Amino acid sequence: MYIPSKPTRYGIKIVMMCDNSTKYVIDSIPYLSKGTVPNGQVAADFYVKNLIKSIKGSNRNLTMDNWFCNVPLILSLLHDDKLTVIGTIKKNKRELPTQFTDIKFQNRTSDTSFFLFHEDITVVSYKPNQSKLVTLISSAHHDSSIDPTTKKPEIVLNYNSKKGGVDSFDQMTNNMNCSRKTKRWPLCFFYNMLNIANVNAYVIYTHNFYNKNKNDEKPMSRLQFMLSLHKELTNEWQRHRLSLPKISRELRTNIQDALEEKQVPINDKPQHGPRKYCDYCSYKKRRLTTTYCIECQRPICGEHQKKKCLEC
Repeated sequence: MYIPSKPTRYGIKIVMMCDNSTKYVIDSIPYLSKGTVPNGQVAADFYVKNLIKSIKGSNRNLTMDNWFCNVPLILSLLHDDKLTVIGTIKKNKRELPTQFTDIKFQNRTSDTSFFLFHEDITVVSYKPNQSKLVTLISSAHHDSSIDPTTKKPEIVLNYNSKKGGVDSFDQMTNNMNCSRKTKRWPLCFFYNMLNIANVNAYVIYTHNFYNKNKNDEKPMSRLQFMLSLHKELTNEWQRHRLSLPKISRELRTNIQDALEEKQVPINDKPQHGPRKYCDYCSYKKRRLTTTYCIECQRPICGEHQKKKCLEC
């Protein structure tokens, strides 16, 4: 999918729901265009109804952008699922009167607001400057409160304070992620799953840390947590590969460095056996040797040997 307004313009679109305070990903669904949505159902309704299954009936508040917001969905969430909604709404919705969509209506000045009340829904049209008009809808507000300092409606201030959950999560994964360049979309999707798991694991870790430690001690930073998690997940497999007799010397050294340990050979002298060709020399040299590597048991000539002390 191509979205020019996003930092990463090309990719697989994933619709997700995040907790605003912790950035914990509650649920996510890949967007597969028309193939995802059942016939006769609005796409926004399908995604919202599937994402809220785990918080249904919890009296929480949802903050959504104008792609999801429509009046029938907001009423259904309020009455059937016990969830309130705050979000922007497109100006072409038929439920909105002309006064809300016409920026030049009655020569409106800046910092003016129009309110519309219908059943359990409040809609506000706010004009921050002469060239911009913002329309928001809410089932959590039922009055025309306006902040005297900023002259902004309470609905706008509430929306601005809660709208950044998913964007903040994207920023966290972009700043610190485990993705690698690939042309295979399943692998790209798997990397995204790892990034989501990393963020969620860190949120749970910090929550448990503050519950157990009431003093001034601080938890690990996210970088320290990711490095620690990486070591715990890969330690067993690194030791398994280290136990294999036929791995390259460079790979063995890299694994030992990652594990912060070095294997000191019991015998500091090369082992001897029947005469064989050196594994490193060209076959044209036909160089025979009786010396074998003490670690991988490969025949090696004098040119391809290295002498080390017991501490190296």
